[in-house]
Amino acid sequence: MRRTLLTLLACLALTGCAQPAEPAASAPASSTPAAPPATTTPGLPPEQERAFRHLTFQAVLPIDTVQSSGTRFHEQHVDKGPMTSCWAELSTPPAVSYLRRWQSDHDWASSAGHLYQGRRAEQLIAELRELATRTCPAWKDPELGSFQYRGEVTIKGTTGVDAAFAFCADNRQPTGEERLYCWAYLARNGPGTTMLSMVGTGGPKLELVDGGDAGLVEKMKFQTFILGSIAELTPLDLP
Repeated sequence: MRRTLLTLLACLALTGCAQPAEPAASAPASSTPAAPPATTTPGLPPEQERAFRHLTFQAVLPIDTVQSSGTRFHEQHVDKGPMTSCWAELSTPPAVSYLRRWQSDHDWASSAGHLYQGRRAEQLIAELRELATRTCPAWKDPELGSFQYRGEVTIKGTTGVDAAFAFCADNRQPTGEERLYCWAYLARNGPGTTMLSMVGTGGPKLELVDGGDAGLVEKMKFQTFILGSIAELTPLDLP
């Protein structure tokens, strides 16, 4: 039921946008699970690296999360931590990371898994919260325009998650278009590792007939992605 709701709302809401992450090639979306591409991480024994990469692959939302027409899909191993305000990076890089992204002409969605050694969930989330609320609540992007932190978002249903933080930012495009971007960070501790799952969504603000919150549709989409990410994160057997 949760997967059906996530797919339905994502299909209704995701119609495309510019991408705030690093540029990458796109490929058509598929509902067939794919193995993560082979790669090498310096400093990790090959067997441990394979196990870690498999965990990050399991932590991200399924390929068929978004099935709307015109959506472009991309996935890859990445060598950096989660996206946050100012596109800043955390003080400690993850051991391995995996990213999936869906985008079309106006909307964007992303899901990533970052596996850390030597950092606890509470530490990671505290640093992310500090970045968004104090260090860099406002920033500019040469292609996407200006961003302004608009407040923390309440996350419900976090049983099995050790620490979490979510926020949305108002965005004014260089064209003057108003959009809303949101990011959620969900962290879960294992005995010696911590998995940090990140989901992000972005899309245009829509004027409502009753004059209500123009970001309401985007917030609804965001919450469904959070629920889906929690469902993928909590069953993982972290080392």
